[in-house]
Amino acid sequence: MPLSFSEERETGLVAVTLTDESGEVVQTRVVGADELSRIAAAARRAAARARERGEPLFVTLDELIDDPPA
Repeated sequence: MPLSFSEERETGLVAVTLTDESGEVVQTRVVGADELSRIAAAARRAAARARERGEPLFVTLDELIDDPPA
C-alpha cells in the first residue's frame, strides 16, 4: 500500500495519502512535516510484520500516525 506525500512548504504541513494496489485513494491525513520520518518508520515496521507472518499488508493512516511507536 503506497504512501505519497504533498508538502505545503509555507505551512510546514504535509498531506499523506495512502493508496491501494489499484491506485485508489484509501485515506489522506495532514500532518506536520517533522512527523514524516516517524510515519515512514511505522509503515516499514507494519510491512515487515506482514512479510514475517506471510500475511497481506493492511494498515490505515490512523494506525501509522496515531498509534504509539512499537
